[in-house]
Amino acid sequence: MAWGFDDDSLTQNSYGISEPAISQIDLSTASAIIIPALRAGLDGTRLGRGAGYYDRALANLLPHSQGGPLRICLVFDDEVDETVPSESHDAPIDVIVTPSDAIWIQT
Repeated sequence: MAWGFDDDSLTQNSYGISEPAISQIDLSTASAIIIPALRAGLDGTRLGRGAGYYDRALANLLPHSQGGPLRICLVFDDEVDETVPSESHDAPIDVIVTPSDAIWIQT
């Protein structure tokens, strides 16, 4: 996975799809990171697509409670459970945002 800024300077990739140019972004300087998911747990777990891109990107970042970026997960209301399947390398989330609520994870 490569990180880029969402702005007007787009380039076409090998499939002809316009995308942001790859940048050297230091995620540790971010104040928040929006993380997609298929489902999210009220215990801070997140079910992604299984490739671990976000988990690897977040692995070396401090948790928000220690000064790292706020980890925000976006899902629909019916995609929030008490917990979802997770493994030891899965990065926890801090907030679940749905169309009707923002749920802060209590750790």
